[in-house]
Amino acid sequence: MKHARFLVDVELNRPAVNCNPSFDASITKAKQARVVGALRELVVEVPKGTRGVREGSYIGVDDLNRNNRNGGADGGSDVCVRIHDVMKSYYEVARSRFVDNICAQAVDHFLLSAKGSPLRVFDSMFVLEMANEDLEMTTGEEAASRNKRSMLKQRIELLEKAVKILRG
Repeated sequence: MKHARFLVDVELNRPAVNCNPSFDASITKAKQARVVGALRELVVEVPKGTRGVREGSYIGVDDLNRNNRNGGADGGSDVCVRIHDVMKSYYEVARSRFVDNICAQAVDHFLLSAKGSPLRVFDSMFVLEMANEDLEMTTGEEAASRNKRSMLKQRIELLEKAVKILRG
């Protein structure tokens, strides 16, 4: 738990630096989605059979020019939207990295793989060196189960003797 707190402290108190290539891809994807969404309202659908024009979706050049003069595809708040995209993309990548670090360091290393971890302490050599009483206390059956098993074994023996007598 101490190491998990250390990792949280590192994430919260260091400068926001990111070298992950998916960071740039996420920013690009967000920008593309925003532009496509804004241009979608300019689309004109041409139905099949329109003379001289292939069926499909089109944006008129005049509409596109008018849209660009009015502040672009996102209505003029481009700087704010870009900052939002960068922050959102950064924190998505940072969250993924943080979760990976917690799993790799705090859980896998300190709880499962390290020399002093609970799984390393309770290994096969530890079990082989245990006294019979300790082993029985750790892994043995409860007294009620043991008594019932013994009683059932005695009953099986009596029934086997009875079968021998009846056959014999």
